[in-house]
Amino acid sequence: MGTTRGVISDKWSMRVLWLTAIGSAVGLYMVAIERQTQNREKMMAEALRAEAEANNSGTNIKQVSKIFRIPSIYNKN
Repeated sequence: MGTTRGVISDKWSMRVLWLTAIGSAVGLYMVAIERQTQNREKMMAEALRAEAEANNSGTNIKQVSKIFRIPSIYNKN
């Protein structure tokens, strides 16, 4: 048998491939969670802004809560 110096065996190349795939999956998962958190924060900010505007203009709070589908202390449904 000849020397295999400097050559990565199939077993190790598969391990490296799986490690890379798992690392990519973890990275994509973390990005998805971060985007979901940002979207949730944006929706809550918009809902709070709409609720504040509704308080100032006299609009019914229940209507605003139904539009944004958020629980409200004023909405007893």
